[in-house]
Amino acid sequence: MYHNTYNMVRKILFPLLLTALVACTEHGEFERKLAVANSLMAAEPDSAYRMLDAMSDEAGQMPQAKRMRHLLLRTQAQRHAGIGFTSDSISNLLVSYYNAHGTPNERMTAHYLKGCSYLELGDEPATLRCFNEAVGTADTSALDCNYAQMGDIYGQIALQGPDSEKVMAECLGLACEDLVFYTFKTVDTEGETLIVSRTGYTGEDGFEVYGSHAYIQSAWDKLIAHGVKPCALGCRDTLRFEVGLPLYGDELTDDITPLEAGLGMFVKLDKENFIGKEALAKQKAEGLTRKIVGIELAGRAIPRHGYDVVVDDKVVGTVTTGYNSISTGKSVCMAMVDIEYTKLDTPVQIRIHKKLQDGVVCKKRFYEKNYKK
Repeated sequence: MYHNTYNMVRKILFPLLLTALVACTEHGEFERKLAVANSLMAAEPDSAYRMLDAMSDEAGQMPQAKRMRHLLLRTQAQRHAGIGFTSDSISNLLVSYYNAHGTPNERMTAHYLKGCSYLELGDEPATLRCFNEAVGTADTSALDCNYAQMGDIYGQIALQGPDSEKVMAECLGLACEDLVFYTFKTVDTEGETLIVSRTGYTGEDGFEVYGSHAYIQSAWDKLIAHGVKPCALGCRDTLRFEVGLPLYGDELTDDITPLEAGLGMFVKLDKENFIGKEALAKQKAEGLTRKIVGIELAGRAIPRHGYDVVVDDKVVGTVTTGYNSISTGKSVCMAMVDIEYTKLDTPVQIRIHKKLQDGVVCKKRFYEKNYKK
């Protein structure tokens, strides 16, 4: 009796267990391939799409969650690869499923892809509606928020200068007198919600407008017609530099601490914990060995990033940013210099094209800021 029961259980259970084991293995391999395709999405979208398209039959045998994940990634890869996507049924299916079951990122992607399908069809109102819905579903407080995808939805235009508040109202119809420096608000206009901020990084008053690509292009045309002058990256860099604002890659890098950059006011060592606290507390207790300073040259030679700072034929530092200042007409720079040479009025030299040019340590702010506080 016992032997017969054991044989019956073995005949029933063993195939079931074997089937479950095979299914788990298959599901695991399917997930692995999805992960590989997702990792290729940004750099090799064509490869990602081919891989996901080849998995379509396999996806049909998977549970719903895995099928939908595959469909979402395949449609995303199709978009990244520049392959036309106009399927209303697929986009509606993705939105419906991920509205009910998805993470904020997945919901944002589904609405974004639906907007892309309308964009392919030339339906701008529907595109804008879907893109607004995509942004509305995003959780910007989440560590995994897909800001790169939000960047595909949003464009930005920055208006800087002492008359910028007036021009915003007269030219773009955006009243901004209620905004003070480093604040923002949302504005509903022309069928969409804009983000308007007052956080310019030029040392001058100014605003940034975030909206659909169509709105930003229209705003550009209006501003140019109004007489506003276009300004490229080099011009903006000189403006932030003149008022002593640091730039990542120059005055801020992964081996320059905030204390060395002169940003100690933002370092709160009395906080319970933060990344780098121990190293910064040690550096502050022991004293800095170098820091960022301003240098003004006596002549017109222009110091550039990476040029040596020299005292008595000894290299004591490196230029981080340097220009002939548009606003002051002087050749000036910021430089990382050994601490014993950082006092104001310390004579130094900059090696420019193999020649040493005389200069003196000065304040990092070469021109006064003009913000609405």
